[in-house]
Amino acid sequence: MHGCLTYPSFYRHRTGRCEGVALNGTGNALDLAFNADFASTTAQNVLFQNTPNPVVNVTMITFELAAAGTATLNVQDVTGRLVKTVEVDGVAGLNQIEVQNIGAAGVYAYTLTSGNFTATKQMVVVK
Repeated sequence: MHGCLTYPSFYRHRTGRCEGVALNGTGNALDLAFNADFASTTAQNVLFQNTPNPVVNVTMITFELAAAGTATLNVQDVTGRLVKTVEVDGVAGLNQIEVQNIGAAGVYAYTLTSGNFTATKQMVVVK
């Protein structure tokens, strides 16, 4: 076998510049550039799992919208009873809604609707 392949490790300078260092100790600066058009071409509607889950008093529900618009979050208990509704003017990209005082301990479903997008996830509330 001729030569040896080493995997680089990376660390960040206080200046924000990253540098790659091979296992043999040699290193080179790694300059990164991002194309702003990339973010707009990959935008999509996504509902993420709430955090924390299980919920004690407060949880954050994060979602991503492909385009700005009204977003409605409905929270329902296990019987399907609507316990909370929050409506926000969502921005294109990442959005968060803080939800407090959901109800008694149990399993809840939360549904986000924006335009023709609808997604549902579940959370657990503990007291």
